[in-house]
Amino acid sequence: MTQFGKYKKSLLNETNAELVNARRKKTKKRFWFFTVILVIILGLAIYLAWHPKLLIKNIIVEGNRVLSSNKIENAVNEYLDGRFIYILPNRNAFVFNNSDLKNYLLTNHPIIKDVEISQNVPNDLFINVTERQPHALWCNVVPSDCVFIDKYGYAYDMAPYFSKPLFIVYELPGAGLTKKVLDENSFTFVKNVIDNLYIDNVLVQKIKPTGEGVFEFDVILNDSILITTITTNIEIGANETISRVQALLKSDDVLKHSQTFLKKIDVRYGNQVVYNFY
Repeated sequence: MTQFGKYKKSLLNETNAELVNARRKKTKKRFWFFTVILVIILGLAIYLAWHPKLLIKNIIVEGNRVLSSNKIENAVNEYLDGRFIYILPNRNAFVFNNSDLKNYLLTNHPIIKDVEISQNVPNDLFINVTERQPHALWCNVVPSDCVFIDKYGYAYDMAPYFSKPLFIVYELPGAGLTKKVLDENSFTFVKNVIDNLYIDNVLVQKIKPTGEGVFEFDVILNDSILITTITTNIEIGANETISRVQALLKSDDVLKHSQTFLKKIDVRYGNQVVYNFY
């Protein structure tokens, strides 16, 4: 290679190095420029997120009867005091998530069946709750250990001891909140038996599942003052259970003993109903 060729190559290398350095400087300037812009945007977003005029301040609770407004407000405030992605406050009117608060309330207060949430942006939050209604009690063996269940068999609240005489009782171990007393088929079967017994002026006081689809119903028959226990099986079905009980009550033997009271009725054996008197 001639001296001129070497000089030319050296000049090209220097030029390329200068171009590379220039590009690096330009890249660094762009990086820092966009970093500063990003920091400014994030800082502005955080500032606005925490600005007092954009925070939810007023909580208006409606629809509640059993659960106090204070408890609901406290639960709402607990949620609002939380953070979204560890930085932004849930209390900000534009960060606030309607469905998250709804799930939070339903989880922490099982008595709430549904809740509607609306905003008057930015400061007002309206909470309209629908509470579950007591349908019966689910009690463990200990009489004082009971929970309220709704018409779907869902346990949602602890029941005071004095509630027991006022409601039908499901006596079954394992009573606890946010659980179902029975599976859907069993609960429907029991409900249908109860509804049909009421038609015949028979008052149901207690239901005792004893296993393998067998249920005992403690009832007060029409014109009776003592408890009669009706035993049946879910495989028989509600209608057939009632049909067999009705047939027994109209039988000659029961009519002949009208001055005494039936103690037990067992309809699990086809047309042969087993029964006895006090």
